[in-house]
Amino acid sequence: MYKLTLVLIVLVVITLLIGAFMTYRLGNNQKGEYDNQGNARAKSSYFSNPIFLVYIVATALAIGYVIYFTLL
Repeated sequence: MYKLTLVLIVLVVITLLIGAFMTYRLGNNQKGEYDNQGNARAKSSYFSNPIFLVYIVATALAIGYVIYFTLL
């Protein structure tokens, strides 16, 4: 049972890393018009993107899960 859990954790982390990398790469490759409104300061595009927030939270939860069961 423990080995299956470890395998699933590794698969989830790999999936999260691949998804984050692909999202980052697609975001950099997008070209188009930007809406500039004078001196309006734009927020950070990485932390305002909900996909990145989901990846960050899910990765933190996966690492916390691994650490929790390692210490048991």
